[in-house]
Amino acid sequence: IDYDRWYGSLWDNLSKEQKLETFFVPTLVLTPFKDIISLYKRAQLNVRNYIFKENYITLKDVIFAFGYKKRVKRIKIDKISLLGYELSSLVEEELNNNSDINTIIESILTYRFIDRFQKAGKNVRLAIDWFEGQALDKAWNMGFNNYFPNTKKIGYRPTESFPIYLSSYPIPIEREAHVIPDVMALQAKGTVFTVKEFLPNLDTILIPSFKSQYVWEFKENKLSQSKYMVLVTLPISINYSILIINRLIKVCNEISIKNNQIKLLVKPHPTQSLIKIKNNLPELPKYITLTKEKSFVKLLSSANLLITEASSTCLEAMACGIPVIMMENEEGLTYDPIPNRVSEKLYRKVRTQDHLIQALKYFIKLTPENMKQQQIEYERVREDYFEPMTQEGINRFLDTY
Repeated sequence: IDYDRWYGSLWDNLSKEQKLETFFVPTLVLTPFKDIISLYKRAQLNVRNYIFKENYITLKDVIFAFGYKKRVKRIKIDKISLLGYELSSLVEEELNNNSDINTIIESILTYRFIDRFQKAGKNVRLAIDWFEGQALDKAWNMGFNNYFPNTKKIGYRPTESFPIYLSSYPIPIEREAHVIPDVMALQAKGTVFTVKEFLPNLDTILIPSFKSQYVWEFKENKLSQSKYMVLVTLPISINYSILIINRLIKVCNEISIKNNQIKLLVKPHPTQSLIKIKNNLPELPKYITLTKEKSFVKLLSSANLLITEASSTCLEAMACGIPVIMMENEEGLTYDPIPNRVSEKLYRKVRTQDHLIQALKYFIKLTPENMKQQQIEYERVREDYFEPMTQEGINRFLDTY
């Protein structure tokens, strides 16, 4: 299992027998050298089983990976015409685009690791990859196809992907090139409709939504609240985070609802510094608080509304009975995480300040009848996009059923 972006909740739900045969493959190749030793030590003390790629990769493999730029220049591209347009220059530009060198190097080393692993006489019954259709995923699946042809390959797709995140939607030519998994493991039935958009006969299985099991046990904690609590989760971009906060201040100053009736709790992106955001803001009104709390679930339990940009937390919030205002990107494409199947009673997508004002007023002034209708839709989101934890689901995932 490629443990690069894995959450670990799977391990906690395995049987003793399943734990004995489950190994995680972390990526340390591009980790800063000063951190590698401590990572090795922590892994050795961990109850999970680890296989380090670095124990199999040789210096020759590293030199080969870093030499890809010279090799790629030797590739000659034939003329490519589509709908009257000649596209070969675009292909050449993409091949020579070195903006993501680390991913290319890591992908080559992953492929070479699988080769070395096979030459070391190892056997692999099942290979699971967190699948987003990126170069690393393609290297993983092609490696197992070439060096372990009898090994079953499962792609773990734990969230409903954005419609314009095209790499996460398998296509026929990728199947022909053997760079996609044999089976796609999905966290709920609702995602089956979208993942098969370009490959209708793609094999899929339903597995528990390991990352988001809390939606089935979620409990609201609003009994002592006197204010309408709005949770605001910020994106990774500092500039856009500042823009969102400033816009919310303007909106709260304009809406007819008094500030003493509403409170905004702002959670920075996990990769961003709270101090850095504060330093780029004026003095905040009393109704806006920047929180140090890291747990999204804890914050959501006391929220009446979630405001966010493109994030998988949109579906999670709605599955917990919390409506969502999604702020679209004003300057480019929006990575929209909300499927068309979800009722618009549960969310609003806003691009302008006026739209945000209207959306806030709508959710703050919901009638009991509206809330009752919403509850039915919330339950539908939970059932459609979050498969509950069962032993049968785990067995399907590990191909032991």
